[in-house]
Amino acid sequence: MSQLAEVRIACIGSGIMGGLLVKRLVGAGAVPAANVVCSDPDGGKLAALAAATGVNTTDSNAEAARGAKVVVLAVPPPATLPVLTEVAEALEPGALVVSVAAAVTLAAMRRVAPGAVYLARVMPNTPSEVGEGMNSFVCEASTPVEHRALLQALLDVWGKSFEIDEGILNATCALLAVGPTYLFPLAGQLMSSAAAAGLSAEQARAATAQLFRGVGAMLADTDRSADDLLNMISMQPMDADTARSVIARAYDAALGKLSELETKLSG
Repeated sequence: MSQLAEVRIACIGSGIMGGLLVKRLVGAGAVPAANVVCSDPDGGKLAALAAATGVNTTDSNAEAARGAKVVVLAVPPPATLPVLTEVAEALEPGALVVSVAAAVTLAAMRRVAPGAVYLARVMPNTPSEVGEGMNSFVCEASTPVEHRALLQALLDVWGKSFEIDEGILNATCALLAVGPTYLFPLAGQLMSSAAAAGLSAEQARAATAQLFRGVGAMLADTDRSADDLLNMISMQPMDADTARSVIARAYDAALGKLSELETKLSG
């Protein structure tokens, strides 16, 4: 039986990220739908999520949080502190509050959270939808072993994870949460070019997906550098230095925006 099977979980915010995290938890059989309640001001999003998963829904954030052992805050970063303030009185003593918002620090959350709850931050990426996420996380130093184990159980359903110091959480966000935006344009263009050259759309999609899986496996399962793996291939029609420069600029831009947002939202 899953460690989460008897845990009541609230997800406040049922947009793209909140929705995919809940769908994975229920779809993987880790949490019964009856033990999950989701809230959102958009009734259409709630109706779609309930139809897809069978979870309970409400338009009241406080109602969703009341009685939950785990409360996932999946609202946009600027809404995180206002929503946490809104639900503070409804939170159960000992609840684990998990924010998936970038740029809102644990210290900023602690200023508005009740003293009897435990806080954590997770930087999820969208492959969590299929259990292939790589999610970095931080916990308050006072978080008990039981609550850390509960958080780890959630993360294990979504994919792989690692704990880091909060000071470099923005760096992992620029890599992991933003990372798919570096890769999906490449995947889309490869599929489009291959289909234009004669592959069926289905063949191009399957081949590109396996290409990305294979490259990932080589990075994960060998100790060779990315340059060493690149140099295994004699034909290199794309200039590697240009590609590196494009990615470096994108990463630095993401990191800069995250740092600016943290200064604005967390002080």
